[in-house]
Amino acid sequence: PSNKSSSPSLVCKVRSRTTLLLIILGTLVLMNVRISFWDLSSSKDNHHAGHVILSVDEQAAKLKDDFIQAIQDASERDEDDDIFDNSHEAPWMPKQQQQQQKSEQSKDTSFVHFEEKSDDDNSEDDDASKPRLLLKPLSSRKVAKKIQKRVEALSEHKTKYYIYGDERIAQQRILTKLKQRPKEKDCNSDYFVNVRRDADAEILVLEALRNHRFRQQRPEMGEMMILPISAASVIAWFGEDTNQTKATFDTMFHTLFGSAWFGWMQGHDHIMLSLETQMFSNLRRPKLELHGLAKYYGALQNVSIANDMDWAGCRKLAKKQNSDFTEYFRDVQTPENSYGFSLGLLPSDDIPYIEATYEKFQNASNFLFYWTKTHFNRESNPYRLAILYESVAKQLPPSSIGIETNRSQWLQDFSNSKFCLVIRGDTPHSHALMRSIKVGCIPVVVSDTYATYAPTFKSTLNMEDYVIFIKEQDFLEDPAREINKLQDLPADTIRAKLLEIAFAQRVSIPDHPSSLFVEAFMKEAKLSREKPIRAPSLVSSRRRTTTKKEEGMMI
Repeated sequence: PSNKSSSPSLVCKVRSRTTLLLIILGTLVLMNVRISFWDLSSSKDNHHAGHVILSVDEQAAKLKDDFIQAIQDASERDEDDDIFDNSHEAPWMPKQQQQQQKSEQSKDTSFVHFEEKSDDDNSEDDDASKPRLLLKPLSSRKVAKKIQKRVEALSEHKTKYYIYGDERIAQQRILTKLKQRPKEKDCNSDYFVNVRRDADAEILVLEALRNHRFRQQRPEMGEMMILPISAASVIAWFGEDTNQTKATFDTMFHTLFGSAWFGWMQGHDHIMLSLETQMFSNLRRPKLELHGLAKYYGALQNVSIANDMDWAGCRKLAKKQNSDFTEYFRDVQTPENSYGFSLGLLPSDDIPYIEATYEKFQNASNFLFYWTKTHFNRESNPYRLAILYESVAKQLPPSSIGIETNRSQWLQDFSNSKFCLVIRGDTPHSHALMRSIKVGCIPVVVSDTYATYAPTFKSTLNMEDYVIFIKEQDFLEDPAREINKLQDLPADTIRAKLLEIAFAQRVSIPDHPSSLFVEAFMKEAKLSREKPIRAPSLVSSRRRTTTKKEEGMMI
Protein backbone atom coordinates (compact mmCIF):
# COMPACT_ATOMS: atom_id res chain seq x y z
CA PRO A 1 0.00 0.00 0.00
CA SER A 2 1.09 3.57 -0.75
CA ASN A 3 0.14 4.74 2.72
CA LYS A 4 3.07 3.84 4.92
CA SER A 5 1.11 4.44 8.08
CA SER A 6 -1.20 1.51 7.31
CA SER A 7 -1.04 -1.14 9.98
CA PRO A 8 0.32 -4.66 9.08
CA SER A 9 -2.85 -6.28 10.35
CA LEU A 10 -4.97 -4.24 7.88
CA VAL A 11 -2.68 -5.25 5.01
CA CYS A 12 -2.96 -8.89 6.00
CA LYS A 13 -6.74 -8.66 6.14
CA VAL A 14 -6.89 -7.17 2.65
CA ARG A 15 -4.56 -9.80 1.24
CA SER A 16 -6.40 -12.67 2.96
CA ARG A 17 -9.76 -11.47 1.59
CA THR A 18 -8.33 -11.21 -1.92
CA THR A 19 -6.86 -14.68 -1.63
CA LEU A 20 -10.18 -16.06 -0.39
CA LEU A 21 -12.06 -14.52 -3.32
CA LEU A 22 -9.56 -16.01 -5.77
CA ILE A 23 -9.94 -19.44 -4.17
CA ILE A 24 -13.76 -19.25 -4.38
CA LEU A 25 -13.61 -18.09 -8.01
CA GLY A 26 -11.19 -20.85 -8.93
CA THR A 27 -13.37 -23.46 -7.22
CA LEU A 28 -16.42 -22.30 -9.18
CA VAL A 29 -14.50 -22.50 -12.45
CA LEU A 30 -13.27 -26.01 -11.64
CA MET A 31 -16.81 -27.11 -10.70
CA ASN A 32 -18.14 -25.76 -14.00
CA VAL A 33 -15.44 -27.56 -15.97
CA ARG A 34 -16.05 -30.76 -14.01
CA ILE A 35 -19.79 -30.67 -14.62
CA SER A 36 -19.26 -29.97 -18.33
CA PHE A 37 -16.75 -32.83 -18.55
CA TRP A 38 -19.15 -35.27 -16.84
CA ASP A 39 -21.94 -34.15 -19.15
CA LEU A 40 -19.83 -34.66 -22.27
CA SER A 41 -18.44 -38.02 -21.13
CA SER A 42 -21.77 -39.41 -19.99
CA SER A 43 -21.05 -42.64 -21.87
CA LYS A 44 -18.17 -43.35 -19.47
CA ASP A 45 -19.83 -42.42 -16.23
CA ASN A 46 -23.53 -42.12 -16.85
CA HIS A 47 -24.46 -42.47 -13.20
CA HIS A 48 -22.40 -39.46 -12.05
CA ALA A 49 -23.49 -37.31 -15.00
CA GLY A 50 -27.14 -38.05 -14.27
CA HIS A 51 -26.64 -37.26 -10.62
CA VAL A 52 -24.97 -33.89 -11.29
CA ILE A 53 -27.51 -32.74 -13.90
CA LEU A 54 -30.40 -33.75 -11.65
CA SER A 55 -28.88 -31.80 -8.80
CA VAL A 56 -28.65 -28.66 -10.94
CA ASP A 57 -32.30 -29.01 -12.04
CA GLU A 58 -33.42 -29.44 -8.45
CA GLN A 59 -31.53 -26.32 -7.43
CA ALA A 60 -33.06 -24.33 -10.29
CA ALA A 61 -36.56 -25.48 -9.33
CA LYS A 62 -35.90 -24.57 -5.71
CA LEU A 63 -34.62 -21.12 -6.75
CA LYS A 64 -37.77 -20.58 -8.83
CA ASP A 65 -40.02 -21.58 -5.91
CA ASP A 66 -38.06 -19.32 -3.54
CA PHE A 67 -38.35 -16.47 -6.06
CA ILE A 68 -42.15 -16.84 -6.28
CA GLN A 69 -42.47 -16.96 -2.51
CA ALA A 70 -40.21 -13.90 -2.13
CA ILE A 71 -42.33 -11.88 -4.54
CA GLN A 72 -45.52 -12.93 -2.79
CA ASP A 73 -44.09 -12.08 0.64
CA ALA A 74 -42.85 -8.73 -0.61
CA SER A 75 -46.22 -7.88 -2.14
CA GLU A 76 -47.97 -8.65 1.15
CA ARG A 77 -45.51 -6.43 3.08
CA ASP A 78 -45.63 -3.57 0.59
CA GLU A 79 -48.44 -1.47 2.03
CA ASP A 80 -47.71 1.49 -0.26
CA ASP A 81 -48.30 -0.68 -3.31
CA ASP A 82 -51.56 -2.17 -2.04
CA ILE A 83 -54.46 -0.29 -3.59
CA PHE A 84 -56.86 -2.13 -1.31
CA ASP A 85 -55.11 -0.94 1.86
CA ASN A 86 -57.35 1.13 4.14
CA SER A 87 -55.09 4.15 3.63
CA HIS A 88 -55.45 3.90 -0.15
CA GLU A 89 -59.14 3.22 -0.60
CA ALA A 90 -60.35 2.99 -4.20
CA PRO A 91 -62.77 5.93 -4.73
CA TRP A 92 -64.80 4.14 -7.40
CA MET A 93 -65.66 1.24 -5.10
CA PRO A 94 -67.94 1.08 -2.02
CA LYS A 95 -66.16 0.40 1.29
CA GLN A 96 -67.73 -3.03 1.71
CA GLN A 97 -66.30 -4.17 -1.63
CA GLN A 98 -62.90 -2.62 -0.81
CA GLN A 99 -62.67 -4.71 2.37
CA GLN A 100 -63.82 -7.82 0.49
CA GLN A 101 -61.28 -7.28 -2.32
CA LYS A 102 -58.52 -6.68 0.24
CA SER A 103 -59.34 -9.97 1.96
CA GLU A 104 -59.42 -11.85 -1.33
CA GLN A 105 -56.16 -10.27 -2.56
CA SER A 106 -54.35 -11.34 0.61
CA LYS A 107 -55.31 -14.94 -0.13
CA ASP A 108 -54.61 -14.87 -3.84
CA THR A 109 -51.22 -15.91 -5.19
CA SER A 110 -52.07 -15.96 -8.88
CA PHE A 111 -50.82 -12.49 -9.75
CA VAL A 112 -47.36 -13.83 -10.66
CA HIS A 113 -47.33 -15.38 -14.11
CA PHE A 114 -44.47 -17.30 -15.75
CA GLU A 115 -44.70 -17.63 -19.51
CA GLU A 116 -42.71 -20.23 -21.43
CA LYS A 117 -41.39 -18.83 -24.69
CA SER A 118 -40.96 -20.94 -27.78
CA ASP A 119 -38.50 -20.44 -30.62
CA ASP A 120 -41.16 -18.91 -32.86
CA ASP A 121 -42.45 -16.31 -30.40
CA ASN A 122 -41.90 -13.62 -33.04
CA SER A 123 -44.58 -15.05 -35.29
CA GLU A 124 -47.82 -13.14 -35.79
CA ASP A 125 -50.68 -13.61 -33.34
CA ASP A 126 -53.02 -14.51 -36.19
CA ASP A 127 -51.04 -17.64 -37.06
CA ALA A 128 -53.75 -20.27 -37.48
CA SER A 129 -51.37 -23.08 -36.53
CA LYS A 130 -51.14 -21.85 -32.93
CA PRO A 131 -53.99 -21.70 -30.41
CA ARG A 132 -54.99 -18.12 -29.69
CA LEU A 133 -55.45 -16.99 -26.10
CA LEU A 134 -58.56 -14.96 -25.39
CA LEU A 135 -56.52 -12.32 -23.56
CA LYS A 136 -53.17 -11.88 -21.86
CA PRO A 137 -52.88 -12.35 -18.10
CA LEU A 138 -53.71 -9.19 -16.17
CA SER A 139 -52.71 -7.86 -12.75
CA SER A 140 -55.62 -6.56 -10.72
CA ARG A 141 -53.28 -4.32 -8.72
CA LYS A 142 -52.02 -2.55 -11.83
CA VAL A 143 -55.55 -2.28 -13.20
CA ALA A 144 -56.80 -0.79 -9.94
CA LYS A 145 -54.11 1.89 -10.02
CA LYS A 146 -54.88 2.70 -13.64
CA ILE A 147 -58.59 3.06 -12.86
CA GLN A 148 -57.86 5.35 -9.93
CA LYS A 149 -55.94 7.69 -12.23
CA ARG A 150 -58.81 7.67 -14.74
CA VAL A 151 -61.33 8.48 -12.00
CA GLU A 152 -59.19 11.42 -10.88
CA ALA A 153 -58.78 12.66 -14.45
CA LEU A 154 -62.50 12.37 -15.16
CA SER A 155 -63.35 14.23 -11.96
CA GLU A 156 -61.37 17.22 -13.24
CA HIS A 157 -63.84 17.72 -16.11
CA LYS A 158 -66.42 20.08 -14.66
CA THR A 159 -68.29 21.40 -17.67
CA LYS A 160 -71.26 23.51 -16.59
CA TYR A 161 -74.39 23.42 -18.71
CA TYR A 162 -77.87 24.89 -18.99
CA ILE A 163 -81.01 22.91 -19.86
CA TYR A 164 -83.80 24.64 -21.74
CA GLY A 165 -86.76 24.91 -19.38
CA ASP A 166 -89.62 25.65 -21.77
CA GLU A 167 -92.22 22.89 -21.41
CA ARG A 168 -93.10 23.22 -25.09
CA ILE A 169 -89.58 22.06 -25.90
CA ALA A 170 -89.15 19.46 -23.16
CA GLN A 171 -92.65 17.89 -23.36
CA GLN A 172 -92.02 16.56 -19.87
CA ARG A 173 -95.66 15.51 -19.60
CA ILE A 174 -95.20 12.94 -22.38
CA LEU A 175 -91.98 11.61 -20.87
CA THR A 176 -93.58 11.16 -17.45
CA LYS A 177 -96.63 9.36 -18.83
CA LEU A 178 -94.53 7.10 -21.06
CA LYS A 179 -92.35 6.10 -18.12
CA GLN A 180 -95.47 5.09 -16.16
CA ARG A 181 -97.13 3.21 -19.03
CA PRO A 182 -96.54 -0.58 -19.02
CA LYS A 183 -94.70 -1.86 -22.06
CA GLU A 184 -97.52 -4.31 -22.73
CA LYS A 185 -99.66 -1.36 -23.91
CA ASP A 186 -97.11 -0.25 -26.53
CA CYS A 187 -97.40 -1.16 -30.21
CA ASN A 188 -96.23 -4.74 -30.72
CA SER A 189 -94.20 -4.20 -33.90
CA ASP A 190 -90.43 -4.69 -33.63
CA TYR A 191 -89.85 -1.07 -34.62
CA PHE A 192 -91.90 0.40 -31.74
CA VAL A 193 -90.50 -2.13 -29.26
CA ASN A 194 -86.98 -0.93 -30.11
CA VAL A 195 -88.05 2.73 -30.03
CA ARG A 196 -89.55 2.30 -26.55
CA ARG A 197 -86.31 0.75 -25.33
CA ASP A 198 -84.33 3.71 -26.68
CA ALA A 199 -86.87 6.15 -25.22
CA ASP A 200 -86.38 4.67 -21.74
CA ALA A 201 -82.64 5.21 -22.07
CA GLU A 202 -83.11 8.83 -23.22
CA ILE A 203 -85.40 9.58 -20.27
CA LEU A 204 -82.81 8.13 -17.90
CA VAL A 205 -80.05 10.31 -19.37
CA LEU A 206 -82.17 13.49 -19.21
CA GLU A 207 -83.04 12.80 -15.57
CA ALA A 208 -79.34 12.40 -14.71
CA LEU A 209 -78.53 15.70 -16.46
CA ARG A 210 -81.36 17.53 -14.69
CA ASN A 211 -80.27 16.36 -11.24
CA HIS A 212 -76.52 16.93 -11.55
CA ARG A 213 -74.60 19.66 -9.74
CA PHE A 214 -73.06 20.91 -13.02
CA ARG A 215 -76.46 22.15 -14.17
CA GLN A 216 -76.83 25.93 -14.13
CA GLN A 217 -80.07 27.84 -13.61
CA ARG A 218 -79.16 30.72 -15.93
CA PRO A 219 -78.15 30.14 -19.59
CA GLU A 220 -75.29 32.63 -19.54
CA MET A 221 -73.62 30.57 -16.79
CA GLY A 222 -73.43 27.38 -18.87
CA GLU A 223 -70.56 26.42 -21.15
CA MET A 224 -72.92 24.20 -23.14
CA MET A 225 -76.69 24.03 -23.69
CA ILE A 226 -78.76 20.86 -23.35
CA LEU A 227 -81.87 20.36 -25.49
CA PRO A 228 -84.28 18.33 -23.28
CA ILE A 229 -85.74 16.61 -26.33
CA SER A 230 -86.46 12.89 -26.45
CA ALA A 231 -87.64 12.20 -30.00
CA ALA A 232 -87.84 8.47 -29.29
CA SER A 233 -90.26 9.15 -26.41
CA VAL A 234 -92.59 11.16 -28.64
CA ILE A 235 -92.59 8.45 -31.32
CA ALA A 236 -93.12 5.70 -28.73
CA TRP A 237 -95.94 7.59 -26.98
CA PHE A 238 -98.07 8.26 -30.06
CA GLY A 239 -97.14 5.03 -31.85
CA GLU A 240 -98.76 4.77 -35.25
CA ASP A 241 -100.60 8.09 -34.85
CA THR A 242 -98.16 10.03 -37.02
CA ASN A 243 -100.35 13.16 -37.11
CA GLN A 244 -99.99 13.62 -33.35
CA THR A 245 -96.28 12.92 -33.61
CA LYS A 246 -95.83 15.56 -36.33
CA ALA A 247 -97.84 18.15 -34.40
CA THR A 248 -95.76 17.59 -31.26
CA PHE A 249 -92.46 17.86 -33.12
CA ASP A 250 -93.67 21.08 -34.78
CA THR A 251 -94.40 22.60 -31.37
CA MET A 252 -91.05 21.49 -29.93
CA PHE A 253 -88.81 22.68 -32.73
CA HIS A 254 -90.67 25.88 -33.63
CA THR A 255 -90.36 26.94 -29.99
CA LEU A 256 -86.67 26.00 -29.95
CA PHE A 257 -85.80 27.80 -33.17
CA GLY A 258 -87.70 30.87 -32.01
CA SER A 259 -85.75 31.13 -28.73
CA ALA A 260 -83.20 33.92 -28.48
CA TRP A 261 -80.38 31.70 -27.25
CA PHE A 262 -80.64 29.10 -30.00
CA GLY A 263 -80.96 31.79 -32.67
CA TRP A 264 -78.01 33.71 -31.29
CA MET A 265 -75.74 30.64 -31.12
CA GLN A 266 -77.10 28.95 -34.27
CA GLY A 267 -77.00 25.57 -32.52
CA HIS A 268 -73.31 25.72 -31.61
CA ASP A 269 -72.39 24.35 -28.16
CA HIS A 270 -75.80 22.65 -28.00
CA ILE A 271 -76.33 18.93 -27.27
CA MET A 272 -79.28 16.75 -28.24
CA LEU A 273 -79.96 13.09 -27.44
CA SER A 274 -80.71 10.71 -30.29
CA LEU A 275 -80.41 7.12 -29.08
CA GLU A 276 -82.95 5.80 -31.59
CA THR A 277 -80.70 3.86 -33.97
CA GLN A 278 -79.37 5.86 -36.98
CA MET A 279 -81.90 8.68 -36.41
CA PHE A 280 -79.59 11.31 -37.91
CA SER A 281 -78.20 9.18 -40.76
CA ASN A 282 -79.25 9.27 -44.40
CA LEU A 283 -80.41 5.68 -44.03
CA ARG A 284 -83.08 6.69 -41.52
CA ARG A 285 -84.46 9.80 -43.27
CA PRO A 286 -87.35 8.10 -45.17
CA LYS A 287 -88.63 6.46 -41.97
CA LEU A 288 -88.43 9.66 -39.94
CA GLU A 289 -90.14 11.72 -42.60
CA LEU A 290 -93.31 9.84 -41.66
CA HIS A 291 -93.04 11.32 -38.17
CA GLY A 292 -92.22 14.83 -39.38
CA LEU A 293 -88.73 14.90 -37.87
CA ALA A 294 -86.41 14.81 -40.88
CA LYS A 295 -87.37 18.31 -42.06
CA TYR A 296 -85.62 19.81 -39.02
CA TYR A 297 -82.24 18.25 -39.77
CA GLY A 298 -80.89 21.37 -41.49
CA ALA A 299 -81.60 23.68 -38.55
CA LEU A 300 -79.91 21.20 -36.18
CA GLN A 301 -76.73 20.91 -38.25
CA ASN A 302 -74.47 22.58 -35.68
CA VAL A 303 -75.88 20.68 -32.69
CA SER A 304 -73.79 17.87 -31.17
CA ILE A 305 -75.82 14.66 -31.39
CA ALA A 306 -75.31 12.11 -28.61
CA ASN A 307 -76.26 8.87 -30.32
CA ASP A 308 -75.63 5.12 -30.28
CA MET A 309 -72.81 4.87 -32.82
CA ASP A 310 -69.59 6.60 -33.87
CA TRP A 311 -69.70 8.20 -37.31
CA ALA A 312 -65.92 8.58 -37.52
CA GLY A 313 -65.63 4.85 -36.86
CA CYS A 314 -68.22 4.12 -39.55
CA ARG A 315 -66.13 6.00 -42.08
CA LYS A 316 -63.09 3.89 -41.24
CA LEU A 317 -65.10 0.69 -41.52
CA ALA A 318 -66.72 1.78 -44.80
CA LYS A 319 -63.30 1.84 -46.46
CA LYS A 320 -62.66 -1.81 -45.64
CA GLN A 321 -63.90 -4.72 -47.72
CA ASN A 322 -63.53 -7.53 -45.19
CA SER A 323 -66.95 -7.31 -43.52
CA ASP A 324 -70.46 -8.21 -44.61
CA PHE A 325 -71.47 -4.93 -42.92
CA THR A 326 -69.43 -2.85 -45.38
CA GLU A 327 -72.43 -1.70 -47.42
CA TYR A 328 -74.28 -0.84 -44.24
CA PHE A 329 -71.33 1.25 -43.02
CA ARG A 330 -71.37 3.15 -46.31
CA ASP A 331 -75.07 3.87 -45.88
CA VAL A 332 -74.74 5.34 -42.38
CA GLN A 333 -71.28 6.95 -42.55
CA THR A 334 -72.61 10.38 -43.60
CA PRO A 335 -74.74 12.03 -40.89
CA GLU A 336 -77.15 14.90 -41.31
CA ASN A 337 -75.30 17.07 -38.79
CA SER A 338 -71.74 18.25 -38.18
CA TYR A 339 -70.97 17.10 -34.64
CA GLY A 340 -71.67 13.96 -32.65
CA PHE A 341 -70.38 11.35 -30.22
CA SER A 342 -71.28 7.80 -29.24
CA LEU A 343 -72.90 6.60 -26.02
CA GLY A 344 -73.35 3.08 -27.37
CA LEU A 345 -76.57 1.22 -26.59
CA LEU A 346 -77.41 2.08 -22.99
CA PRO A 347 -79.40 -0.35 -20.83
CA SER A 348 -82.97 0.54 -19.88
CA ASP A 349 -84.03 1.09 -16.29
CA ASP A 350 -85.89 -2.26 -16.05
CA ILE A 351 -82.53 -4.06 -15.84
CA PRO A 352 -81.35 -4.22 -12.19
CA TYR A 353 -77.97 -2.84 -11.25
CA ILE A 354 -75.75 -5.50 -9.64
CA GLU A 355 -72.28 -4.52 -8.54
CA ALA A 356 -69.47 -6.33 -10.36
CA THR A 357 -67.51 -8.24 -7.71
CA TYR A 358 -65.40 -11.37 -7.58
CA GLU A 359 -67.72 -12.84 -4.96
CA LYS A 360 -70.69 -12.39 -7.29
CA PHE A 361 -68.68 -14.05 -10.07
CA GLN A 362 -67.75 -17.04 -7.91
CA ASN A 363 -71.28 -17.57 -6.61
CA ALA A 364 -72.96 -17.40 -10.05
CA SER A 365 -74.53 -20.76 -10.89
CA ASN A 366 -74.41 -20.35 -14.69
CA PHE A 367 -71.08 -20.40 -16.47
CA LEU A 368 -72.49 -18.74 -19.61
CA PHE A 369 -75.72 -16.89 -20.39
CA TYR A 370 -77.12 -16.57 -23.92
CA TRP A 371 -80.72 -16.31 -25.09
CA THR A 372 -81.68 -15.00 -28.52
CA LYS A 373 -84.46 -14.59 -31.01
CA THR A 374 -84.59 -16.73 -34.16
CA HIS A 375 -84.15 -14.33 -37.06
CA PHE A 376 -82.02 -11.32 -38.00
CA ASN A 377 -82.11 -9.18 -41.13
CA ARG A 378 -78.40 -9.42 -41.89
CA GLU A 379 -75.97 -12.33 -42.09
CA SER A 380 -75.85 -12.82 -38.33
CA ASN A 381 -77.91 -15.97 -38.03
CA PRO A 382 -74.90 -18.36 -38.31
CA TYR A 383 -73.21 -16.59 -35.40
CA ARG A 384 -76.36 -16.35 -33.28
CA LEU A 385 -77.29 -20.00 -33.75
CA ALA A 386 -73.81 -21.58 -33.55
CA ILE A 387 -73.91 -22.01 -29.78
CA LEU A 388 -77.47 -23.37 -29.71
CA TYR A 389 -76.75 -26.79 -31.21
CA GLU A 390 -76.99 -29.59 -28.66
CA SER A 391 -73.64 -31.02 -29.74
CA VAL A 392 -72.02 -27.69 -28.81
CA ALA A 393 -73.97 -26.91 -25.65
CA LYS A 394 -73.18 -30.26 -24.02
CA GLN A 395 -69.44 -29.50 -24.23
CA LEU A 396 -69.86 -26.46 -21.98
CA PRO A 397 -70.11 -26.19 -18.19
CA PRO A 398 -73.65 -25.70 -16.80
CA SER A 399 -75.06 -22.66 -18.61
CA SER A 400 -78.31 -20.90 -19.49
CA ILE A 401 -78.66 -21.05 -23.29
CA GLY A 402 -81.74 -21.05 -25.50
CA ILE A 403 -84.31 -19.22 -27.61
CA GLU A 404 -86.92 -16.87 -26.17
CA THR A 405 -87.86 -17.69 -22.57
CA ASN A 406 -90.21 -15.87 -20.18
CA ARG A 407 -89.02 -12.55 -18.78
CA SER A 408 -88.68 -13.57 -15.12
CA GLN A 409 -86.60 -16.68 -15.89
CA TRP A 410 -84.50 -14.71 -18.37
CA LEU A 411 -83.73 -12.00 -15.82
CA GLN A 412 -82.97 -14.49 -13.06
CA ASP A 413 -80.49 -16.48 -15.15
CA PHE A 414 -79.02 -13.33 -16.68
CA SER A 415 -78.22 -11.91 -13.25
CA ASN A 416 -76.79 -15.23 -12.05
CA SER A 417 -74.13 -15.91 -14.71
CA LYS A 418 -70.37 -15.55 -14.81
CA PHE A 419 -70.08 -14.74 -18.54
CA CYS A 420 -72.69 -13.25 -20.89
CA LEU A 421 -72.40 -13.93 -24.62
CA VAL A 422 -72.95 -10.88 -26.86
CA ILE A 423 -73.24 -11.68 -30.58
CA ARG A 424 -73.71 -9.28 -33.49
CA GLY A 425 -77.23 -8.90 -34.87
CA ASP A 426 -78.87 -6.61 -37.44
CA THR A 427 -76.06 -4.17 -36.62
CA PRO A 428 -72.58 -4.80 -35.20
CA HIS A 429 -73.69 -3.68 -31.73
CA SER A 430 -76.19 -5.17 -29.31
CA HIS A 431 -78.14 -4.09 -26.22
CA ALA A 432 -76.84 -7.26 -24.55
CA LEU A 433 -73.43 -5.66 -23.98
CA MET A 434 -74.44 -2.86 -21.63
CA ARG A 435 -77.09 -5.06 -20.04
CA SER A 436 -74.38 -7.51 -19.04
CA ILE A 437 -72.27 -4.62 -17.72
CA LYS A 438 -75.20 -3.42 -15.61
CA VAL A 439 -75.74 -6.81 -13.94
CA GLY A 440 -72.00 -7.32 -13.30
CA CYS A 441 -71.55 -10.16 -15.81
CA ILE A 442 -68.34 -10.37 -17.88
CA PRO A 443 -69.36 -9.78 -21.54
CA VAL A 444 -67.94 -12.09 -24.21
CA VAL A 445 -68.41 -10.33 -27.55
CA VAL A 446 -68.53 -11.94 -30.99
CA SER A 447 -68.46 -8.90 -33.30
CA ASP A 448 -65.23 -7.85 -34.97
CA THR A 449 -66.28 -4.24 -35.64
CA TYR A 450 -68.14 -3.46 -32.40
CA ALA A 451 -65.45 -1.38 -30.69
CA THR A 452 -65.01 0.85 -33.74
CA TYR A 453 -68.68 1.11 -34.67
CA ALA A 454 -70.31 1.83 -31.29
CA PRO A 455 -67.90 2.62 -28.45
CA THR A 456 -69.31 3.94 -25.18
CA PHE A 457 -67.53 7.20 -24.22
CA LYS A 458 -64.40 6.27 -26.14
CA SER A 459 -62.27 9.02 -24.55
CA THR A 460 -62.93 7.51 -21.10
CA LEU A 461 -63.56 3.79 -21.64
CA ASN A 462 -61.60 1.33 -23.74
CA MET A 463 -63.83 -1.59 -24.68
CA GLU A 464 -60.87 -3.96 -24.68
CA ASP A 465 -60.55 -3.37 -20.93
CA TYR A 466 -64.00 -4.56 -19.84
CA VAL A 467 -64.87 -6.97 -22.67
CA ILE A 468 -63.51 -10.34 -23.81
CA PHE A 469 -63.56 -10.52 -27.61
CA ILE A 470 -63.78 -13.69 -29.69
CA LYS A 471 -63.10 -13.36 -33.41
CA GLU A 472 -66.13 -14.12 -35.56
CA GLN A 473 -64.33 -16.69 -37.70
CA ASP A 474 -62.89 -18.52 -34.68
CA PHE A 475 -66.34 -18.68 -33.11
CA LEU A 476 -67.92 -20.11 -36.26
CA GLU A 477 -65.21 -22.76 -36.60
CA ASP A 478 -65.56 -24.11 -33.06
CA PRO A 479 -67.77 -22.18 -30.61
CA ALA A 480 -67.30 -24.73 -27.79
CA ARG A 481 -63.50 -24.50 -28.04
CA GLU A 482 -63.53 -20.71 -27.84
CA ILE A 483 -65.99 -20.56 -24.96
CA ASN A 484 -64.13 -23.22 -22.98
CA LYS A 485 -60.99 -21.07 -23.10
CA LEU A 486 -62.73 -18.89 -20.53
CA GLN A 487 -62.20 -21.63 -17.96
CA ASP A 488 -58.41 -21.19 -18.26
CA LEU A 489 -58.39 -17.51 -17.30
CA PRO A 490 -56.30 -16.89 -14.14
CA ALA A 491 -58.15 -15.69 -11.06
CA ASP A 492 -56.35 -12.35 -11.05
CA THR A 493 -57.24 -11.75 -14.68
CA ILE A 494 -60.90 -12.25 -13.74
CA ARG A 495 -60.48 -9.80 -10.87
CA ALA A 496 -58.93 -7.25 -13.21
CA LYS A 497 -61.81 -7.56 -15.67
CA LEU A 498 -64.35 -7.14 -12.88
CA LEU A 499 -62.59 -3.98 -11.68
CA GLU A 500 -62.85 -2.58 -15.21
CA ILE A 501 -66.53 -3.56 -15.36
CA ALA A 502 -67.16 -1.84 -12.02
CA PHE A 503 -65.58 1.31 -13.44
CA ALA A 504 -67.60 0.96 -16.66
CA GLN A 505 -70.74 0.69 -14.51
CA ARG A 506 -70.02 4.04 -12.90
CA VAL A 507 -69.38 5.69 -16.26
CA SER A 508 -72.16 4.17 -18.39
CA ILE A 509 -75.09 3.87 -15.94
CA PRO A 510 -76.81 7.26 -15.48
CA ASP A 511 -78.52 6.27 -12.21
CA HIS A 512 -75.52 4.47 -10.67
CA PRO A 513 -75.18 5.22 -6.90
CA SER A 514 -71.75 6.79 -7.55
CA SER A 515 -72.26 7.69 -11.19
CA LEU A 516 -69.65 9.42 -13.34
CA PHE A 517 -71.99 9.41 -16.31
CA VAL A 518 -72.53 13.17 -16.55
CA GLU A 519 -68.80 13.88 -16.25
CA ALA A 520 -68.04 11.45 -19.09
CA PHE A 521 -71.01 12.74 -21.13
CA MET A 522 -69.93 16.39 -20.96
CA LYS A 523 -66.28 15.48 -21.61
CA GLU A 524 -67.28 13.64 -24.77
CA ALA A 525 -69.55 16.52 -25.84
CA LYS A 526 -66.75 19.07 -25.56
CA LEU A 527 -64.31 16.86 -27.45
CA SER A 528 -66.85 16.38 -30.25
CA ARG A 529 -66.72 20.13 -30.96
CA GLU A 530 -63.02 19.86 -31.79
CA LYS A 531 -63.46 17.32 -34.61
CA PRO A 532 -66.49 17.93 -36.86
CA ILE A 533 -67.71 14.84 -38.70
CA ARG A 534 -68.71 17.03 -41.61
CA ALA A 535 -68.25 20.71 -42.46
CA PRO A 536 -70.33 22.85 -40.07
CA SER A 537 -72.34 25.86 -41.22
CA LEU A 538 -70.48 29.09 -41.90
CA VAL A 539 -71.89 30.65 -38.74
CA SER A 540 -69.20 30.28 -36.08
CA SER A 541 -69.82 29.73 -32.39
CA ARG A 542 -71.01 32.92 -30.74
CA ARG A 543 -70.09 32.11 -27.17
CA ARG A 544 -68.95 35.46 -25.74
CA THR A 545 -69.68 37.88 -22.91
CA THR A 546 -73.18 39.31 -23.31
CA THR A 547 -74.36 42.81 -22.51
CA LYS A 548 -77.03 43.46 -19.91
CA LYS A 549 -79.46 44.40 -22.67
CA GLU A 550 -78.83 41.13 -24.55
CA GLU A 551 -79.21 39.08 -21.36
CA GLY A 552 -82.59 40.65 -20.70
CA MET A 553 -83.79 39.98 -24.25
CA MET A 554 -82.63 36.35 -24.23
CA ILE A 555 -84.00 35.46 -20.83
